[in-house]
Amino acid sequence: MEFVNSYLKIHHLPTQLQARVLSFYRHCWQQLKSFPFSEHAILDELSPFLRKQVVMAMNKTMVESVPFFTNQEADFVMRLILALRSEVFAPRDMVFQQGEVGHDMYFLRQGQVKVGNVNMTVVYTKLYDGAYFGEVALLMDCRRTASIETVYQCDILGLSKHDMDKVLDDFPQAKANIVEAAVKQNYKMEEKGNQTVSCLD
Repeated sequence: MEFVNSYLKIHHLPTQLQARVLSFYRHCWQQLKSFPFSEHAILDELSPFLRKQVVMAMNKTMVESVPFFTNQEADFVMRLILALRSEVFAPRDMVFQQGEVGHDMYFLRQGQVKVGNVNMTVVYTKLYDGAYFGEVALLMDCRRTASIETVYQCDILGLSKHDMDKVLDDFPQAKANIVEAAVKQNYKMEEKGNQTVSCLD
């Protein structure tokens, strides 16, 4: 922490920004007992069997809470979980903003976020541990219809459309199930070419 503090002062960053950066690293140490790390780096050290057991135990329930991932075969869910990337957000970070084209969905492993308008001058609701958002971005190219801003330090898992599509290449039945579930959830699945369309987050 002393190294981080010195670095911030040497570069004469604004006091408020220094405080936010220090708070970010302090959270990483308190919650993770280390500075920001790659979760994959830790998991890669485990045997394949143990790695599967760990990631499934940590994330299976949260991933399967998404309607179109429910009742999928275990290998498909495991591959999705292995594709998740771990991110730590500081308080008042914007995860994404209304109007942006979405390419990722997110799982809130720990923390609290606000859902609001483009500049967060109006807050629609708050989400807590275990929530997910942005899932429509995995189904189609669309613009975010709301902004997501963190309230506290947040540990968030991200899943990109690119990574999910790679997994789906090996699980054609899962893809068919997702399309069916998406229709039931009233998600629009029609092709739009290069046009971006408005969709729910």
